[in-house]
Amino acid sequence: MTIRFASISGGLAARRVGVVDIGSNSIRLVIYDGLTRAPIPILNQKITVGLGANVETTGRLDDVALDFPDLQIIMAHGGRPLWMDEAFFVLRRHRNIVLEISGIPPRKLLDYFPRLAEIGDRVIWGTDWPSPGVRDLRENLEQFLALPIPEDLKTMITRTTPVRLVPPR
Repeated sequence: MTIRFASISGGLAARRVGVVDIGSNSIRLVIYDGLTRAPIPILNQKITVGLGANVETTGRLDDVALDFPDLQIIMAHGGRPLWMDEAFFVLRRHRNIVLEISGIPPRKLLDYFPRLAEIGDRVIWGTDWPSPGVRDLRENLEQFLALPIPEDLKTMITRTTPVRLVPPR
């Protein structure tokens, strides 16, 4: 599971944005020069440390969300491959967490999150393209859009919630 923390300094359009991506075996800091649809990274630093190991079972993400209630946390990959139930629990418990669903094959999404409609206002669509499991970005999105869920939920996940999190300039 990856945890992404975004901190915005000053106005959204003109200020630098820092993202700390804590993975199961690494931490990456990326600083972008402004918040745009295609942000330009001005620093991209990674170190392998294993800090995210067992975050799902140790409750560290829960602790971070409690300690920093104003921090917007994007929980990437939805706990895949083993921690979907824990991800769903933590997401429902904390309003400052958003679930990003890249890495989950769209055809399996409702198997992993059968109560997706309950959390739809805090889910954002994503893809791991290019990766072995995602051959084509368009095909991946089309598979998501073909799911038997309401159209307004699809719109919320692919457009409304992402735009709310990162408003266009």
